[in-house]
Amino acid sequence: HRRRTAFLETSIAALRLTNTTVVTARAEAAGRSELRGSATGVVARSFGPPAVTAELAAPLLDVGGVLLVSDPPGGGADRWPREHLAPLGLIVPAGGRGCRRCRPAARR
Repeated sequence: HRRRTAFLETSIAALRLTNTTVVTARAEAAGRSELRGSATGVVARSFGPPAVTAELAAPLLDVGGVLLVSDPPGGGADRWPREHLAPLGLIVPAGGRGCRRCRPAARR
């Protein structure tokens, strides 16, 4: 997994981004760790079906956080049905295409 995140670390340094952390971990474990609810943004490669990607990324997001997923070529908006995202606390912003950029709904 380290090799996969090395590019991100190099890019963050080259762009001089601050307040950015690359976490090399299994998504299942990260969502149950101190990282739960701590991210204003999560960037993920589409590492499984959309439902799996959303279910594993959602716990990491703080309220108002954004999930950005790199879908495979040809991945259409129908891959991210809104009715399946709502139970995870995710919404698709107006004008959003699928769930590539979604935010958790306010916690009740």
